[in-house]
Amino acid sequence: LKKSCGHPALNESLGFKDIEDLRKANDKVFDIPFNSKNKYQVHIHCQSEDAATDKQDRIVYMKGAPERVLMRCTEYAGSDGTPRLLTQDVRTHIESLQEQMGANGLRVLGFSMKQLPLADYPPDYPFSDGREEKCSTPNFPMGESALIAKFDQAKARGEQVKDAKGKPIDPPHPGSEPGLIFLGMMALIDPPRDAVPGAVAKCKTAGIKVIMVTGDHPGTAKAIAHKVGILWGPTKEDIIKKNDENRASPGDADYRDPDSAEAIVCPGWEFSDDMGDDKWNAILEHPQIVFARTSPQQKLVIVANCQRLGHIVAVTGDGVNDSPALKKADIGIAMGIAGTPVTKNAADMILLDDNFASIVAGVEEGRLIFDNLKKSICYTLTSNIPEISPFLCWITMDTPMPLSTVLILAIDLGTDMVPAISMAYEDAEADIMKRPPRNAKIDRLVTRKLIFLAYLQIGIMQAMAGFYAWMVVLNDYGFPPTTLVGNPSGTGMFFGDQTMYCKFNGGQYVNPDGKVDPSGRDPTTTPPRREYPLWDRGDAGYVEKCTYPQKLFRGRNAEPTRDFKFTEADTYTHRTFGQAQTTIEAIWALESRGFFEYAPWRGRMSPFWNDKWVSWQLERAESRVAGQKAGGLGRQGKLDGQFVFMVQPAGVWSACIANDYDLARSKQRPHKVGAYDTLRDIVNAVDGFDVSTFGRASNFATGTCGGVLNGKRSYSDATFCNGGYTATNRPVVAGCEALDDETQNIHYCRGGCGLNCELVPPGYGRADSDVKQCLNIASRQIQKNANQHAQAAYWVSIVVVQWADLLICKTRWLSIRQQGLRNSVLNFGLFFETLLAAWLCYFAAFQVLGTQPIRLTHWMPGIPWSMMIFIYDETRKYLMRATSPEVTNKATGQVTRVPGWIERFTYY
Repeated sequence: LKKSCGHPALNESLGFKDIEDLRKANDKVFDIPFNSKNKYQVHIHCQSEDAATDKQDRIVYMKGAPERVLMRCTEYAGSDGTPRLLTQDVRTHIESLQEQMGANGLRVLGFSMKQLPLADYPPDYPFSDGREEKCSTPNFPMGESALIAKFDQAKARGEQVKDAKGKPIDPPHPGSEPGLIFLGMMALIDPPRDAVPGAVAKCKTAGIKVIMVTGDHPGTAKAIAHKVGILWGPTKEDIIKKNDENRASPGDADYRDPDSAEAIVCPGWEFSDDMGDDKWNAILEHPQIVFARTSPQQKLVIVANCQRLGHIVAVTGDGVNDSPALKKADIGIAMGIAGTPVTKNAADMILLDDNFASIVAGVEEGRLIFDNLKKSICYTLTSNIPEISPFLCWITMDTPMPLSTVLILAIDLGTDMVPAISMAYEDAEADIMKRPPRNAKIDRLVTRKLIFLAYLQIGIMQAMAGFYAWMVVLNDYGFPPTTLVGNPSGTGMFFGDQTMYCKFNGGQYVNPDGKVDPSGRDPTTTPPRREYPLWDRGDAGYVEKCTYPQKLFRGRNAEPTRDFKFTEADTYTHRTFGQAQTTIEAIWALESRGFFEYAPWRGRMSPFWNDKWVSWQLERAESRVAGQKAGGLGRQGKLDGQFVFMVQPAGVWSACIANDYDLARSKQRPHKVGAYDTLRDIVNAVDGFDVSTFGRASNFATGTCGGVLNGKRSYSDATFCNGGYTATNRPVVAGCEALDDETQNIHYCRGGCGLNCELVPPGYGRADSDVKQCLNIASRQIQKNANQHAQAAYWVSIVVVQWADLLICKTRWLSIRQQGLRNSVLNFGLFFETLLAAWLCYFAAFQVLGTQPIRLTHWMPGIPWSMMIFIYDETRKYLMRATSPEVTNKATGQVTRVPGWIERFTYY
């Protein structure tokens, strides 16, 4: 008994007020502590306060497992306290009482004693447990007659007595032979916590097999196991007993085969360390298992055999004896309150409240974490397809880039961050503890089914939403889908950098004010005038096909001149930093085939339109980023000058002038490998074109330019013309005066550029200081800005479809209606990504990222796709639940689903 825990009435009946008084009055002489091997505790006391001076008999007391105590007794104390012979009938009666108490879930302790005569055991007698004398038993009465008889028999046969591990046992001490006097038994109740049965039930439905391993008596262990639900069916012994009660034999209706028992209570004396795998398999295949009266070594063997069968084993324990099993287990769980320091050090996890239900809560929390990680990964991966597909489209179909890399980063590092993190706060689904334990070898965070769903289902729908929004915006600004596929027209290569040429069916030319060209030019046969540069569809006109003029001049890879200035034609040479250039002859070839300069009127009606584009002052920067000049024109310097050769030229190049108006004798080189291999429209428009047949080719002062163009070869020399004249009204570059009226060439305005500026005709004061060089860049700027708005719309559409993606990723099995919208962080994430997208679009400081203030209507194209994604996934989950019924295994209590084909292929 511990200090001050004796019952007051019992203490007073013994004449003591406190248990400590009793201990002081009976001084301890010697003791053998309890251990799991012996399963008993022994004390030797004198009958006074001082053992050294006490002249009375010593008394040995034993407390422990009733069967261990009873086997060492030869007598029992009668009702009057006198010893009586312990017959077999009395022994059987005591054992039955123990079974009855154990069956009620009580822990039973047996007690015995023996008075040691002072003559035989004087005060100076050296009591010992036998180890000092190399004996296996103590040197005082312990009822070891059975062991002594076993040694005598072995000695007679010339054999050694060995333990379970095959090691020889030291001989017993002869003084330990006398038997003890059985005093009686005490039953203690140690009820399981109220939460344990529910926790065990959760384990069963979750497919977690709970095995009880205890040092208690088999009857006690069995009763407690039935109370908490570890056992719920009869054992083999129960079935045999029931058959005997019913007098049933094989073949009778009420007979049950004992071998069909699904529950087993296995006492420690029925199995050993060296038992074969077949016997272990027969035990462990039972769905309901209890191991009783086990030793620490047996616990270790049980864990090892469970692991051998491929199970992930978690072991709980609080004592030092549990440490080996905790260390061996995959997950060792020590008790934080009752656990010893040794046990805690050996464990992987410490249970702070010593409650088994907390372990089940931990399993549920672990499943929730794994679940939410899967959901977050699925949500994040789906946007990969709409992010990578624009590049694949750009590479394979040569379209304009539908999405920029900066906008991809805006998704991954901006709008998707909070929603992806919000999945960590998602509540568990209702079926989370009905799922079987996952197979760690195949059921990983990222599986083939997750990739299949995220990439090939939701991801593709998101990509389609993005492309749809991109095409809708471009179509709204004058670029229908038929003009976007750059193979073979070169759209992907030149969109936004060069002037586009299209073949029209009907329509009309208008100026930026919407006024129709009064000359009545037919867009199907005639190019636009400078004053009316925009094409409008009119009543029923449409664009048939678009392309770009071929870059027939391949310049050298060097700076033109040290004093190069892109506004001065005489500083240009055959050096163009290695950039190929479009020539006027290639433009004539396109016009001869009905392709004319295209600047859509719809672009004029856009929010990005700038009236100055139709007459842009060359020295003015096209755009600015962080206050610095950007874009094509308006840049100057050795490195910046390269940009001039990458975009629409500030004038026109002519191969005719540079080659003495005879292209047949000019030097030509093959194009770089692959440069125009797939751009058949561009090559075919030039290939075989006889320049001399084109009317404006006869405007040269020296006569008509002759020669047939070869679409697969480029010219080594070309002359740059920009309509410049000297102060004496002579052309800056001889021969260029023939190209002054080309609309692709620049025009000169006095006082500043503009559609209604004062034009300065060739040779009349173009060198004056107040005359500005102007160029129509409307076609290129509309392309560039329309695509930027379309890219922003593509990006916004991803945000819109991610709304649905976030909602469908809330659950893997249940409907959103069943799960609800209780995750406040996720709800905030929906608003966050929307507000961030709007902020990046409409706050001017962030437009350096490529976002644009798109029209509100251009947020709408993604909404039907978002609804489709949501409805599709809700339908998928409904069909998955409808075709995968749940089945409860009566033997194990586990709830399992019979997966239908939808679950087999799409449940991630």
